Amino acid sequence: MGDMDKRPVGVGRLIAFAGLILLAACSRGGNATADHPSAPALNTPAFSADLQAQQSALNMVMNQKDVQAWLSYYAKKTAAPYQSPVVKVDHREQNDYIVHVYEQLQDGQTSTFGWYRINIVTGSLQKFQQSSSASSH
Repeated sequence: MGDMDKRPVGVGRLIAFAGLILLAACSRGGNATADHPSAPALNTPAFSADLQAQQSALNMVMNQKDVQAWLSYYAKKTAAPYQSPVVKVDHREQNDYIVHVYEQLQDGQTSTFGWYRINIVTGSLQKFQQSSSASSH
């Protein structure tokens, strides 16, 4: 191990990590509930299509130049290993996925880099400001 433990995390690993965050979020809320009445049931074609649409939304956000630069900072960073970048679908508003890009700190707090709205019908992407009280965290 030794030297391998000290290598910076690559952007590819960060993207894979973000995909795992997405899968965990989907697994947690896979069935329709009062909070998420439109969530498709697990192991259905609708769930699979929703998962693919969410992954597409994440890819669109992670391909933004500002997000790539932010993620590459973490790929090179060695000073604060307890900070982790997170890119995840926070929730859905009709035809829009709301993606939260933030830093997860060791003490459980988060530091937001940005919020993105991706319309799954038109494919449009918009960066916006969201108050911390509106977040689902």
